[in-house]
Amino acid sequence: MQITAPKKRKFWLGIIISLLCLGGMFWLIRPSEIAQAIQKTNPYFLLWTAFYLIVYLLIRAVRWRFLLGNRIKQGKLFHIQNIGQMLTQLLPFRLGDVVRAMLVGQQPGLSVPQGVTTMVVERLLDMLLMVLLLPLALLQVELTLLTWLPVVLAYNAALTAVQLPASYLDATFLMMVGAFAVAAPSSPSQVGVFHMGVIAAITALGQPGDTAASLAVLYHAINFLVMVLLGVVGLFVVNVSFQRLTSSLGLGFGLRATKLYEIGKVF
Repeated sequence: MQITAPKKRKFWLGIIISLLCLGGMFWLIRPSEIAQAIQKTNPYFLLWTAFYLIVYLLIRAVRWRFLLGNRIKQGKLFHIQNIGQMLTQLLPFRLGDVVRAMLVGQQPGLSVPQGVTTMVVERLLDMLLMVLLLPLALLQVELTLLTWLPVVLAYNAALTAVQLPASYLDATFLMMVGAFAVAAPSSPSQVGVFHMGVIAAITALGQPGDTAASLAVLYHAINFLVMVLLGVVGLFVVNVSFQRLTSSLGLGFGLRATKLYEIGKVF
C-alpha cells in the first residue's frame, strides 16, 4: 500500500498528540501516585472487566454476521473480527478494518465490498448511539443499551476495581467520553488520548486524579491485552499468519489495498 504524504502527516500528528497527552497526564499526576493507586486495585473486578469486553466482542460479531446476511459461520466471523481488532491496536491507519474486509471477502458467497459496507454501517450505528446517549447520560436518565451494554458493565467493574463509586450512569458517561476521545488522531491503540479523556471524565465527576489515571491505565491495558490475545487465537483458527497479513498490506497488495484504505477512512 502506498503511504501518501497526507497519510504520513496524519500518522505523525497522531504520534505527537499521543505524546502530548501522555506528557500532560504525567505532568498533572505523578507516575508514583498512579502506581500507588494501581496497587490498591481489586484484581477480581479487573477480571470482570476483561470478561465483559469479551462479551462485547461476541455481540459485535453477532451483529456483523446479521449485517452480512448470515452467510458465514458465527465462530469464524468472530475470529476474523478479532484479528482486525488486534491489528487496529498494533498498526496505524486503522489497517485492521482493511484486513477484516479482506478476510471476509475471501469467504464463499461474500466479497470485500460487502465487508467494507457492513463495517461502515457498524461505525455509523455506533456513532449515532453515542450522539443520542450523551445528552441522556448528562441528564442522568436511566439507559437501556444493547451492543454497548457489556462495555458499560466493563467500565462499571473497572470503577469498582479502583475503589471509585460505581454506577451504570457514570460508567455510560465514561464509555462515551472514551469513545469520543479515541476519535482524535493518535498513535495505534489510542495511547494518551484515551487516558486523558477518561481522566477528564472521572475528575469531572469529582473523583481524584490519581485514581482516575489508574483506571485509565488499567482499562486501556486490559482492553489492549484482550484484543491482542483474541486476535492471536483468531490467527491460529483462521490459519493465517501475521506476516502474511502485514505483507498483504504492502506494495504487493497494490491498488486493491489502497482503495480499501480510502473507503476505510470513514472509520
